[in-house]
Amino acid sequence: MRWFSLERWTARFSMTPRILLDAYAEERLPVARQVVRLTNWLTQLALMDRQLRGVRNFAIGLVSPVVSRRFVWQLSGLAYR
Repeated sequence: MRWFSLERWTARFSMTPRILLDAYAEERLPVARQVVRLTNWLTQLALMDRQLRGVRNFAIGLVSPVVSRRFVWQLSGLAYR
């Protein structure tokens, strides 16, 4: 998903603020859903059953810093510009 392009912003500035806000919300809703889905998954991972925590911790140790960085960017919403 792309961030608003300059041409689209220029075209939308002729709209009322309410219509502009609705258009922005419609475009960003899929991104918000992805962030919530990832947050939910990470919360479930963090609250995993005590007996599985060793496996979880081992698996997390195998994850490279690149993947970890990707999660941080996705959670912040900055990966979806």
